[in-house]
Parts: sequence; C-alpha cells; structure tokens
Amino acid sequence: MIYRLLLGLGIMGAAATALVLACSSGGGSGSGEGGDGSAGAGDDGGLGPGPCPDLDFPATCPTPPPSWKNDVQPLVLEYCVPCHGPGGSAASQLELGSYSEFAANRTKCWYQIDKCWMPNADGSPPPLAYPTPAQRQTMVTWMDICNAPDN
Repeated sequence: MIYRLLLGLGIMGAAATALVLACSSGGGSGSGEGGDGSAGAGDDGGLGPGPCPDLDFPATCPTPPPSWKNDVQPLVLEYCVPCHGPGGSAASQLELGSYSEFAANRTKCWYQIDKCWMPNADGSPPPLAYPTPAQRQTMVTWMDICNAPDN
C-alpha cells in the first residue's frame, strides 16, 4: 500500500515538473516576443522548439482551404507519424497514420500543436525537426477553421 502511494506521488511530481518546464520554456501559446506572434530570438526555423508562436484564428476558412494531400499530410508524415504512426513509440497512445485517424483526433491534435506541446519540446524522444510557425498555422487552420476537409 505504501509502495503504491509513493509511486503515485512520484508520478504526480514528475508530471508537475514536466508541466512547469513546458510552461517556463515557451510551451504555451502567446509566449512569442512582444505578443505580436513572432517566434522571437529563440526560433531557429523549425530546428528547435523556441518560443511558441501566437497563431491566427480567422472567422472563416480561407479560399482555397489548406489541402490535406498537399499541405497537411506532408507535415503529419514529417512531424507526427514517426512516433504516432504504425509501430511508432507513441502509436499505442494515439495513432495518426491515416487521414481518418488524424481527422478523428483533430481536436486533441489541434490543441497539442497550438500549445507547441507536439512534437515533444522536452525531447522524449527527440524529434528531428519542429514545425515552423507557418506550418503550425496551416495545420491548425485546416483542423479547426476549415473542419479538416479530405481534399
């Protein structure tokens, strides 16, 4: 019984530490320099997490809308599928190897991408690259504003 209590406290402590680190290292939306949506000096064009950019949320889907095949799927394949695809280290938590899997989980994915929580900024496992602010904007616009069309 004591072992379970100590294990539970240890897990809660680790989760709290990870949350504090994520928030203090630019893990939340709106932490860009000056609040103007710029990524700031720590942005290295997609090669590291840097500050999380503010994203735009237009009232309507742009014309033409971002395309799953041309705009979003290549980003999912590059940034999500290595861990969340078939056989990936996080596939058991959330598998995103196809349009239907990604679209069905778009709310969860949208939130993770908007908050810069994915790919993992803590490097567990370390991604080879991070999406640029423009790539994050494309994904969030397609998922949220445009309602994830299969185009």
